[in-house]
Amino acid sequence: MDRIDKQIDLLMAAAQPAPACGAIDTLRKIAAKASPEDRRRVLAGLMDFVCRSEVWPVSHAAGVLVELIQEGETDYAPFFRACIQDGQEGKRYWGIEGYAKTAGKDVYLYFTDCLTFPGFTLEHKALMVRNLARLSGQPFDLNRPIEPRVWRECDIDCDAILQWRADGCPDGAGYPAPVCHPCLLAPQTALEKLYARLEKKLLKKRSAGQDPAHPSNWLIQADPADLARITEQWSLPPDYLDFLEKASPLSADLKIKGYGPVEVYGAHNLADGQAGYSRNGLTGEPIADWPASYLVIASRFGDPFCLDLAQEQSPVWFAFHGEGAWDFSLEFPSLTDFLKALG
Repeated sequence: MDRIDKQIDLLMAAAQPAPACGAIDTLRKIAAKASPEDRRRVLAGLMDFVCRSEVWPVSHAAGVLVELIQEGETDYAPFFRACIQDGQEGKRYWGIEGYAKTAGKDVYLYFTDCLTFPGFTLEHKALMVRNLARLSGQPFDLNRPIEPRVWRECDIDCDAILQWRADGCPDGAGYPAPVCHPCLLAPQTALEKLYARLEKKLLKKRSAGQDPAHPSNWLIQADPADLARITEQWSLPPDYLDFLEKASPLSADLKIKGYGPVEVYGAHNLADGQAGYSRNGLTGEPIADWPASYLVIASRFGDPFCLDLAQEQSPVWFAFHGEGAWDFSLEFPSLTDFLKALG
């Protein structure tokens, strides 16, 4: 008995989630480096487990199958369609993903039929719509939540989707790319060179994977309406206003050494970023113990990085949340130093 057979036997015999998950994860690692024949054996073992087992990690195994199977491997499409028809919620979720991945555009008619069936949850229908959009280039999921589980009924435009089907399911033009400032390609000032440096780092990240309906790891040019609302509310230092105008981070995966992941706000979400600090996130009422001149420009797990708008060229201040009272320390001598630290 070789390693693959041993892990499959362990998986099929598992009566508890922990040993089943351990065997699934080991098979995933084996498949990543296996020969084509051994990879098929791993996939067959996982599919057998998904079909026959009642142990909780069935959905985990189905998710691993979706991860391991390549786009267009049509031999596996019937298995994933059977997962959808099974009705078990986790299997159905991964069945939708796997069927779209293996059958491609052949899912169009089945998925559009399912949108009118009462047996599917809103999350499952949202997942189908998202896959229809991805495969067709039609923006059915544009401006919808990134997570299917938080979609609402009104987020699924059945009339538009069924009309698209009646028209023969034509390919769409895809999604417009975020608008980027020209300075990212041809920086002139010292600040612009910092933006361009950061843009090169983000380009590597978004090249590795991107959801065009929910673009991430971009520096974008601010919408003039967003800038107008910001400048009406706050008098910002020129260097920070320049940053917001030319290099607002859009869902950017940024880190600072010693701090870990940091969410840096752009012009589109700066106002929302003040919730829980200067104002109550539910009522909008000011929070009394917040320094009135402090503007949160980024956060680390709720810990704010701030500018003091009472200073023309403010350093960047930092504080830990949940300490009972705000105790700010000077972390970066200038906005420039803060931007240099981002990676």
